[in-house]
Amino acid sequence: AFGGGAVSGAILAYWKRNPSFAVLGPASGYICCTALFDLVMPWQAFLVALPGPLLLYSGFELVKKLGLDEPKTAPLTILPATYSIIMTGVVGNGRPAGGVMGISSGAYAHLHTHISIGQQLLGLAVMVPIIAGLALSAILLIEKTFGLRGTPERELEGLDSYWTTPSQP
Repeated sequence: AFGGGAVSGAILAYWKRNPSFAVLGPASGYICCTALFDLVMPWQAFLVALPGPLLLYSGFELVKKLGLDEPKTAPLTILPATYSIIMTGVVGNGRPAGGVMGISSGAYAHLHTHISIGQQLLGLAVMVPIIAGLALSAILLIEKTFGLRGTPERELEGLDSYWTTPSQP
């Protein structure tokens, strides 16, 4: 996974003249495979990871277009992680999964169901709104209690120095 991301990250870095893609390429390749590491052989992980840096770049462009002030984590996770979930349904299609070890019959029997792309898409459709709702709730709670932004004066000074410098007596 790291290798696939590194190869395509280096190509993207050269093409866009931006070395950060070479550095973040392996990480985006890894994220592209996180949901399917237990299903694939190393060569398959390499191939699945190849589009990682391109998804990362697309995430940067999406975040910029939406006007979000989050240039670090969101582009690195949104599209590569979604791709990982979908690719689990593609490469693992038909493989037995689920259940509890030691139970041999019934609804919770070990390996009683199978991986499918439909189940992966259903999981995305259910979980994304739940996670978005929880994230929005957390942001609104923080905004109403502590505030999400510093004052304009503190922003001009630099918020890092405000939060890390001990207060003067």
